[in-house]
Amino acid sequence: MRILIADDDSERHVKFGVMYAHYDRSHARSVEEAIQFLDMASQPFDVALLDHGFGTGFPTGTDLAKFIVSLPEDKRPRKVIIHSWYDGGAREMEALLKAAGVVCGVKPFT
Repeated sequence: MRILIADDDSERHVKFGVMYAHYDRSHARSVEEAIQFLDMASQPFDVALLDHGFGTGFPTGTDLAKFIVSLPEDKRPRKVIIHSWYDGGAREMEALLKAAGVVCGVKPFT
């Protein structure tokens, strides 16, 4: 299974790395880096774990969700899990992705 982890928090990368140690993981620490991974992938990620906030300002996870929606369906992650604590941003991302037919859900990171 191929997993994309997109978050600016190093501690979350460590925790997700432990949780998914037996899988092929790509770690993006910015929206731009996540877009590069998605754009250059020869096959879609099985799961994308996305945060909403990437530090202060823009771009945000919403911008990343818009990019995913713009991808051809065969390049989109098969499943997206939004792990942001910012419920408003997470729900906005979820609505964008679901409207485009992407399987996704919100599960705040604990």
